[in-house]
Amino acid sequence: MKIKHLFMIMVFPLLLQAASFGLSVPVGIVDYEDLSYGSFGDERAIYEYRYGTGVGVVIDTNVAKEKTFGYRLALEYTASDLHSTGRESVTSLRRNKFDIVNTFAFGVVQEPNFKWWVGPRINIQWVKTSGGDVSYQNSWGFGVAAATGVNYKVAKRVALATDIEYHGNMMFGGESYQDDFSVFFGTTTGATVRFYLLFVFEEEPKVLSESLDSDDSF
Repeated sequence: MKIKHLFMIMVFPLLLQAASFGLSVPVGIVDYEDLSYGSFGDERAIYEYRYGTGVGVVIDTNVAKEKTFGYRLALEYTASDLHSTGRESVTSLRRNKFDIVNTFAFGVVQEPNFKWWVGPRINIQWVKTSGGDVSYQNSWGFGVAAATGVNYKVAKRVALATDIEYHGNMMFGGESYQDDFSVFFGTTTGATVRFYLLFVFEEEPKVLSESLDSDDSF
């Protein structure tokens, strides 16, 4: 089965349950990559990336409904530049990161047009980095995050949202450095803020007037 077919099988049921869709703008505050090179991790390097920005598409099952639980799926691209590293001969790197961000949000404060939530995230990422003597540094990653955020409906069909997370990912991949290839594994930790513009189409408040009128008639 092709990957795109598997992706559609996973995403299509979510689209049927989605209450809103829209755009996300991720802003990476800081990311630390701690990588070990070679089959036994003989060499180690730490990379610091700051202020990465990007764009994504998002669907959400519960922006400001009465239900406590909501699920948010975001597909995002983020680009960032190397801020610092202790690795010799590496002075500039450009990192391109693609994320599948799964958010499981539990409402703490819920009002008709407002929701503050907390919850865990599961992140799947693919990273392609290059620059200088590094021809490429490609990796896959999987991890979790703790997140909190707010949703606010500014109009009947429009909502704004923001959240912040602290994440930790395991990653592994391969690198071509000065024409030498090596495998690596390690971790990524950091913090990201996201901003959302959501278009709501499935969140109507419950109408109780008819039932109240019927009770008054007796």
